[in-house]
Amino acid sequence: MTSYYRRYLRGDREAVWAELRALGPVPEPLIEDAAAVADETMIRVAQHVARIAAALPELGWVGADPIVPPHEPPSDDALVDALTEKIGGLPWPSTPASAASARSGSRATARSST
Repeated sequence: MTSYYRRYLRGDREAVWAELRALGPVPEPLIEDAAAVADETMIRVAQHVARIAAALPELGWVGADPIVPPHEPPSDDALVDALTEKIGGLPWPSTPASAASARSGSRATARSST
């Protein structure tokens, strides 16, 4: 069987996420593969967000929240904690610790469809 990650990289993204969601809790042998898919998904999300954020000023958009500029992800833990407090936690694949958690043996559930 081809890994979910390799299939994801080849463009089979929707089917990969559908299959991962259907698994429910990710079985131990698939955790590293599922974490790689989640990491790659978040890389794609970051690229899309950066493109959108770069286009916003040209459209006359002015942000309402000065905490984080739209094109700069937070890089310090205190800011991440403040944002988490403000907007709530993030789903498992989008957290920076998702891969570390998965590789350390935490059982996770695949949830994203990006």
